[in-house]
Amino acid sequence: MPADNLQGRWDGDLCRSFGVAAAKLPRIVEPQTVVPAAGLAIHFHGGLVGLNSGKRIASELGASYQEAGAYPLFFVWEAGAIEIIVNNWADIASEPIFQQLVRKDPARVAADLKAWFAGTAESPPYADYDLRPGMAGAKAGAQPDPLYRMELQANLEADPAFRQALEAVANGLLPPEQRQATKGGGTRAATTTLMDPAALAEVADSPAPGQKGAISMAKMAWEVAKVVYRVVRRYLDGRDHGLYGTVEEEVLRAFYADKLGQTLFWNQMKKDTVDAFDPAPAQPGREAGGLAFLQRLAARLAAGAPTPRIVLTGHSTGAVYICHFIERADALLPAGLRFDIVLLAPAVDFKLFAKTMQTYAHRVGNVRLFGMQDEWERADAMAQGFLPAALARILYPHSLLYFVSGLLEEAETDMPILGMKRFFDRGAVFSAPAYPEVDWARAWFAQAPSREAVWSDANLGPGRNSAARQHGNFDNDRATVASIKHLLSQGYAP
Repeated sequence: MPADNLQGRWDGDLCRSFGVAAAKLPRIVEPQTVVPAAGLAIHFHGGLVGLNSGKRIASELGASYQEAGAYPLFFVWEAGAIEIIVNNWADIASEPIFQQLVRKDPARVAADLKAWFAGTAESPPYADYDLRPGMAGAKAGAQPDPLYRMELQANLEADPAFRQALEAVANGLLPPEQRQATKGGGTRAATTTLMDPAALAEVADSPAPGQKGAISMAKMAWEVAKVVYRVVRRYLDGRDHGLYGTVEEEVLRAFYADKLGQTLFWNQMKKDTVDAFDPAPAQPGREAGGLAFLQRLAARLAAGAPTPRIVLTGHSTGAVYICHFIERADALLPAGLRFDIVLLAPAVDFKLFAKTMQTYAHRVGNVRLFGMQDEWERADAMAQGFLPAALARILYPHSLLYFVSGLLEEAETDMPILGMKRFFDRGAVFSAPAYPEVDWARAWFAQAPSREAVWSDANLGPGRNSAARQHGNFDNDRATVASIKHLLSQGYAP
């Protein structure tokens, strides 16, 4: 019984728009196909995974799902944006101006940062640096303290390495009419840096027509002061991602945001999960992929086929896909059909998840979430596997979910993401009235065994074990896969 792989077109004929050829819909929608007792296991892989990786995951997990007695079905979608993000990020991390910006306190951390960027440091810069003392009063007010801005400007002007890096940026400025599109997305406004054009416009004096312009130290000091202010505020509010991670996130948001995928990749991936169920009329044979599957499954059931048990498994952005799948399924599939759900390091935000689970509670059966303890989440350098470990730590010291929470969500920095235990643990920060959906999720996942979160390393018994210590490992970690097989074959009860 081979697994079915769902892509833009079924069974290998790829289309980025998730359109389908009706003749290539998977075998499971045909009335004569027999679904085993364990039911239908539908798997949605993560959105940053490339097509070939998605096919490999389908091949490997398909065999495990079959061993559990289920009929495996995989939604495989083309993404792979992480390679572009990592490549851009590696270029950014090598820029002298970036390295100067994340220093922030040259006298204190210059030596640590030198070792960090050389790849010889074992722990991130600022690891033993406490921001809290002395941060009351003007420095923690509604705006950066003007006196601090003046102090910082004097500090930057007296720092020869910072001045040299800034002069290199100024020398590479391009007139507006000569700005270049970059292969990784966004526009290049200088030959010597990937800083955003909008960010450079904030620190450059307006050029005469045909001229490059010049970087203003006073304006740069003001922008750096705002970065420092945001870092301080996040620390005082309990919203930090560790000092190095927080400083890096705020520098990147302020100066490099359009090179790191927020608009080009992350928002587009989330839109793709919606478009897969778009009911708008389409050319025959070009219907939205997820919608076409549900329509044909509904036709199969209407023709008298038994209603199967359906288990939805979503890794990372696959959890966002599941939310839209359930929304559309509610309008198409027979009343009474409920989905069991397995979430693997879900990259869905609490708001979308809570809204889906509450609105379509009549469609939701058992739910098991597998994620990492925060210590592993923080230690899981996102780019490892793509770059050497030392360089991966330099680029960003935390996991993909920290990256999503800190950089890719436009609504806010430190956006609560369901797969991150920190948001379950920090009730003093993330609770009603500001975060009612996080309060709701804490209570909802405390209803074991029907609703339960398992945080690795966990050895809690069948269906509740996981040893994954990296975001990408949940679909190949033996303990986690064994737990999924138990949920498929034996159900969610102990």
